[in-house]
Amino acid sequence: MNNVNYLKSAFVILTLAVIVLTNGCNGIELTGSWRDRDVQIDGMQFDWENALFNLSDEKVNIGILNDDDYLYVCLVPLDETIIRQAMRQGFTVWLEAKGDKAKKLGIRYPIGMMDGGLPPREPDQGFNPEEMMAKAEESLNEFQIIGADKKDTISLSVDNESGVQVRVGTRNERMVYELKIPLNRSDDHPYAVGVSPGEEIKIKFETGQFKRPEMNRPRGERPDGRMPSGGMPGGGRGMRPDSGMRPEMPQPMKLDVKVKLAKSNSEAN
Repeated sequence: MNNVNYLKSAFVILTLAVIVLTNGCNGIELTGSWRDRDVQIDGMQFDWENALFNLSDEKVNIGILNDDDYLYVCLVPLDETIIRQAMRQGFTVWLEAKGDKAKKLGIRYPIGMMDGGLPPREPDQGFNPEEMMAKAEESLNEFQIIGADKKDTISLSVDNESGVQVRVGTRNERMVYELKIPLNRSDDHPYAVGVSPGEEIKIKFETGQFKRPEMNRPRGERPDGRMPSGGMPGGGRGMRPDSGMRPEMPQPMKLDVKVKLAKSNSEAN
């Protein structure tokens, strides 16, 4: 993956104005395909030719492959808002074996520049591109594995040896997300989905929730950036949240997919 080109693209995207993203629908069902090619987890989609589903309503392309040992996932958002949110607030893929919520596993990558410690700016401070670029690069160096209760979290380098691989890159100004994760746990693979070929899993893709910094929030404004139902604090009349005074914050991406993994070639025949 060309990190320099990706970071330049991410930097440009992050400076654009915020637009609203609608939530995806629930209940999408897909059937995965048996891995019939080499898949390099490098943030490029060349390995996914003719293997991506177009989910037009959710504005993404998605690919699901598996073999006897690994699950491979590719997600290509078609809406730049998803890319901005993934870089700023983080991006998490939740994997859950059917009927086994206790072993639900989350992979958070990018971790996100806001949660990663980007310091708040005072109103009179200018934009610091060097600081933004450094934080963007840092957010791509590691990922988090999250347990079912979301409190059990461990950070790993992207160059780890656990069997979990994840990368993001760009192709034709689109973000390309790739994930490879073991199907079943072993001594060499402590983090796994917990399924076998031919079984079903649930996959949820979600970006983090945007939160206004406390220091910049007007009195009475809710943490999600909206105003109380009575309008502006202080008794102002006619000032509604949709009046144009303050833009609505973008809703986080939430995409739920049920996937039937492919059976091995020997079982399918």
